This record gives sequence, C-alpha cells and structure tokens, in this order.
Amino acid sequence: MRTTASVLALSLLLLAAPAFAAKAGDRYQLGGKNYYLVDGNNPNMNSGDRVCQSLGLKCAGYTAHTSKLCKNFHPDAKTDYGTVNGSSAEFYCDSKERHDIACQNEANTCLSCAACGINATCSDQVDYHFAEMYVECVGTSTPPTASSTPPTPQPAAASHMTFGDMFRAFWQNIFAHAWWYHPAPAAPAPAQAVVHAAPMVGHTGTKLPAQQCANGGECKSGNCVRDGQGVYRCSCSPLGSDYSSCH
Repeated sequence: MRTTASVLALSLLLLAAPAFAAKAGDRYQLGGKNYYLVDGNNPNMNSGDRVCQSLGLKCAGYTAHTSKLCKNFHPDAKTDYGTVNGSSAEFYCDSKERHDIACQNEANTCLSCAACGINATCSDQVDYHFAEMYVECVGTSTPPTASSTPPTPQPAAASHMTFGDMFRAFWQNIFAHAWWYHPAPAAPAPAQAVVHAAPMVGHTGTKLPAQQCANGGECKSGNCVRDGQGVYRCSCSPLGSDYSSCH
C-alpha cells in the first residue's frame, strides 16, 4: 500500500509540474519523423545545420507543413495560418522586431504561409526573419576516420526531453518492473530511407527583386523585406536580408 501511495503521489507531482520553456534542440515527433526547434535568438542554434549537428544528426530540411509543431512548443501562442508572408513551413514570431514583414506587429504567434515557398535551407540563419522554425533531423553525422589511438571519453550529451517524454519514460519504467506486465516484442525498425535536404523554393508572385511590395506572396523570388530607408522590397534570395546583392 505504501508503494502504491508513493507512485500515485509522484504521478500527481509530475502532472502538477509547470511546463518546460521551449529551447533550441527540443524535439517533437510527427508522422514518424523527428523535428527540432531552431532558435533565432540563440546565435549557436539559429540554423537547421547547427541544431542537427549539435545532436549528432543530419539536417533534412524544413519538411513539415502542419499547424502542430509550433503549438507543441508554445501552447498558449496565437495562430495565423492564413498569412501571405514568411514560409510554408511553420514558424514562430516573438515580441522582437524582425526584418521580414511576416513578423511585423506579431508577438507570441505561430504562423505559416500556404502561398509561400519554404524559403529556408539547412544552412540559413532564421533570426533575421523569424524567432523560431522547426527542422527535421535524421540519421547520424559522418563517423570520424578510424584511428589506432583510443578515443578520448566524452561526457554524455545533454538530453533534450520534453515533459511528455519524461512522463512516458516514468510509466514505462514502472511497467517494465511489474511481474504482470509482458508487452509484445517490438517489430524490427524499417531501413532508414535516404533523405535529401529540402530545396530552396521561391514565392509564386510576379514582382522582381528590388520592386516595392506589400507582402511576400507578391515576390517572384525571396521575401518582402525592409531596406535601409524603411521601404519594403522583394529580396533576391528567399532568406535574403536586403535586395542590394541583386545589383
């Protein structure tokens, strides 16, 4: 009875614990794929490559077009999935000013633009435009070259577990030691398919780089970004910070 009471008390404590603040590298599994938070406010974790490499994984691109990723990390955020600016991959705007028109006057909001392209590759730094994006990481990084010298022991990598991961792990551990619980053996995992990085895709508008714009959907390539005089113009590349490189 005392053991049962202890388990129940611990369960209630876990349920009452406050939600963890989202941070770079946090994971969310969707459709059998793993997506990780890319933090525009963290200069070391502001691109898909940097986040995936920090976890020993490889960036597969911004492959999810859904409304579930951002809300998982920011359940109290507002939503705008009808915007005509930004990216078709879900992104998050905080209260900080960004140069992309998509985050203008937006705070604590999850957004996506169905009429836009992805407008981000694994190497792009998202901070100029958005507070967060959510990248797919796969496989493992390239193994080091074999050497006769024994490798130097490294400290274990920090775990990036969400509250839901911790709660499930707790109950799985309880059931694993129960004499009456005998789960069926897990099926072997299918072979990992080769995943290529998502290509950079432009918008479907007609305005050329340097032309004035009101939203990203008007641009033939790139986004609608603010120039040095405060005028919004179509940029040259999807995540270009200005249009000067076109000339």
